[in-house]
Amino acid sequence: MRILLSLVLTLVFMGGTAQLSFAQTDSFNVELLYGEDAQPPTTPYPFSVTPIAATQIDVAWGTSTDDTGVIGYQLFRDAVQIATTTLTSYSDSGLIASTTYSYSVTAFDAFGNFSTSSITLATTTFSIPPPPVAATTTADRDGSSATIARLQLTSFVIAPSTNGAKFEFSTNLPTRFILRYGKSSIYDDGTIESPIYKSSHITSLFPLEAGTEYVYELYGYDRFGAEVLLSGGNFTTIALPDTTAPANVANFSATPIGTDTFLRWDNPTEDDFVYVRIVRNHLFYPLNESDGFLVYEGSANSVTDQGGLVTHDGQYYTIFTYDSSGNLSSGAIAYATTQLPSESIIPDTPGSATDDDREEVSTDTSSTTSIQVPPDPNMPQPQDILVSQGGTTYSFASSTITLASEELFFVSIPADKITGAFKTIVVTLDDPRGSGKNFSFLLRLNNTQTEYTATIAPVQVAGGSQLQVDIYDYDVKVVGSYRTQLEFTEARGTSSSTFETLVWRLQTLAWGLLLAVPILTLVALWFIFWRHRKQDEDNQTSV
Repeated sequence: MRILLSLVLTLVFMGGTAQLSFAQTDSFNVELLYGEDAQPPTTPYPFSVTPIAATQIDVAWGTSTDDTGVIGYQLFRDAVQIATTTLTSYSDSGLIASTTYSYSVTAFDAFGNFSTSSITLATTTFSIPPPPVAATTTADRDGSSATIARLQLTSFVIAPSTNGAKFEFSTNLPTRFILRYGKSSIYDDGTIESPIYKSSHITSLFPLEAGTEYVYELYGYDRFGAEVLLSGGNFTTIALPDTTAPANVANFSATPIGTDTFLRWDNPTEDDFVYVRIVRNHLFYPLNESDGFLVYEGSANSVTDQGGLVTHDGQYYTIFTYDSSGNLSSGAIAYATTQLPSESIIPDTPGSATDDDREEVSTDTSSTTSIQVPPDPNMPQPQDILVSQGGTTYSFASSTITLASEELFFVSIPADKITGAFKTIVVTLDDPRGSGKNFSFLLRLNNTQTEYTATIAPVQVAGGSQLQVDIYDYDVKVVGSYRTQLEFTEARGTSSSTFETLVWRLQTLAWGLLLAVPILTLVALWFIFWRHRKQDEDNQTSV
């Protein structure tokens, strides 16, 4: 059977950028919009504010739409911005009882366009003192009775692991909680407190000792702040060792917004993933979870580092993931700066070191592998840098490295293959979608001190990519750089994505045509101007 594929290119000249629109059919159009995006997102609607407690108000709004996509929302309390988020709800805590607050929200897209503000709604937090905590019965006019509900658990589950435990519970009324735990009834190992009133809660205790019995007590607070004992008892952690580092997050990016930095990432999909920890440092990428200023700790996939770029023009960010056994990943990294691209000078940024920085590095290339190898015998050779997946191991000296796009993979260097005064090792992966983006990760020494390694999450798409390893010294200069080509393929048992591959190739072609159009237009305009000027000169000469 023969399939007819028709391609129509429509160029609309408006002056700056382009958007590609594809339809998944046998016959489809490719539309190129040449121009700047000045269209703001729609106003978020509907909009609601709800008092939850004497110190908390929950705010919710509808999803905004935009021709290029909405990337976030700004929430204002009493006309002052209090949050930037990708969600459509927010719990505003730490408020004052019996106080009225007003709220509004705006949406923004990737081009910096902001929607008009939503309607402004106001509500008042609950007052104190609270009513009696104990359940009481009151008589109605018809003689029936009604009971004032007491705060209590409706479900409660403890799931221990080897080095931690997850508490998951629900209550009949919104509550914040405090959880104390330890090896004895003095609960001296730690305390976890939640400031947010809600009915469903999940929290984890880390680190705990494997195969150990712990006791705990869980208190909740009703909407007026009265304390209620919800549960108390004991649990035992699992006595099975787990020392495997979890996968790093995927697609970690840092976007400056004024003096703030908007950080976004995709959490690992493994069952034992618990939370992430983000650390920043203005000198260089944090090499461990304590190497700098703590920006965020939790299980969300985005956060705004407010004021992170006030005192420094640029900040280096590292995000670590933790699993249920308390292991942490090697770290994914990103950089943000307030300087314009033409002004920004970032020495030895991963994946983009200059020739001057590598003047002592020799280059060896082939049709499938491009490797830069330093002459220092303390540096690893290409065959020492390993890429492994599903029991198969390649090296940077391999002619071809083919990986499954649906599986995570590992990059490692044996510890005895690299010695001397080096600071850190960074591996950078180009986006196989052809977006021009790349993502970088730290190689971290494992628990057995035998290798430097990083676990990289599945890329989820077939295509070609480049993998680069950079080794930095303590002057933050690249002393060794290695590159190789990767080919990501569809996982076994799934159909090949012929259409998706065709779309990306057409997109690349379309961008090339788009870049050529303004150049040809300028040449044509210059030629027309020159012809008119020449004719005017000839006419003046004739007169």
